[in-house]
Amino acid sequence: MAIKAGSTSYFQMTYDITSPIIFTAKGQEISTEGYPIEEELKAKIILRKDWTKGEGLLGNSQRGGIAGEGAAIIGDCRRCAHVAIKNLVIDGNRRKLGRVLPSDSPDEPSPLVLLGNNEGQVVRSCNIRDPRGWTAIQFREGDNLSCENAVIEDNRIGPAGEEWDEALDGDDPENSPLGRPLASGLSLACRTSTVQRNVSLISGWLRQAF
Repeated sequence: MAIKAGSTSYFQMTYDITSPIIFTAKGQEISTEGYPIEEELKAKIILRKDWTKGEGLLGNSQRGGIAGEGAAIIGDCRRCAHVAIKNLVIDGNRRKLGRVLPSDSPDEPSPLVLLGNNEGQVVRSCNIRDPRGWTAIQFREGDNLSCENAVIEDNRIGPAGEEWDEALDGDDPENSPLGRPLASGLSLACRTSTVQRNVSLISGWLRQAF
């Protein structure tokens, strides 16, 4: 699903997606109409299909050394300056779909939300949880280290990942045959960015504010 150039797309219900929503142009935004703060009033975007084996829009594709598996929203294009994600619930659905399985590719699976490679991008007042890959949100530095001035604020991030069980995953969680068990909430490689008033959750409990 690609967003129209320069537009704001207001969501109002639950959207079960089988391929990622993709930003394509400067100034695009996806958000819940009215910008509610309460989680129960926010529109929900939920991954519903395992498309890691080439099914769906970006199966088997790579973007900047990152494979397409596991993403719900992608906005790291060269034209994606000032794109924004606001007041949404974004659920990677790891608990039902499982982890992204390892492949023959050396590339990392996608985070649940993949941004970066541009300036002025915003993630605000969202609930982002249960990524199938290694992190819930990634701002990548970009092909020419072009990521700058991102804003990540007032979000509730997590739970993300699960405990590493050596009996199941082996002695190195990075190389588990079941896919990587561990996951982070935010990976940020974007200069002069603002990160404030976010809450990291684990198993539904408050863990850390940042």
